[in-house]
Amino acid sequence: MRRRETNLAEGSGRSDCARNDGVTEHRLVITPAWRFLTSHGLTLLYVALDPDATIRQMAEDLQLTERRVCDVLRDLCASGFVEVIRCGRRNSYRVNRSRPFIDPTLSDIAIGDFIDLVSKIRNLDKKPRRPSCCPSIC
Repeated sequence: MRRRETNLAEGSGRSDCARNDGVTEHRLVITPAWRFLTSHGLTLLYVALDPDATIRQMAEDLQLTERRVCDVLRDLCASGFVEVIRCGRRNSYRVNRSRPFIDPTLSDIAIGDFIDLVSKIRNLDKKPRRPSCCPSIC
């Protein structure tokens, strides 16, 4: 059986194989080469939502290396977005919510407002939804 290879110019991909009744199926799983939020934005949001998280926890959840998370936290601290607070042997983080975005097109928006928006959306997703069969009862 021949294996088909695909070259993806705008992203990376991997081939997943599955066997059904002796026939091998190939599916191409496409992973984009970019994200809407950079590692800095994701780390800032993570710290805002869980200020007591360890670097290891952040790295696992954000799918970054621990070294990358350390570098990003160092950048965020140097830029005045995050403050590190030492709590015994651990670190805790505080986001400067009044700090505006660096981007000139968003400079009138405080980071705290953006965090509140994301937090509100995340909380909406976690609320139980009413079944469509009985919206007035539930």
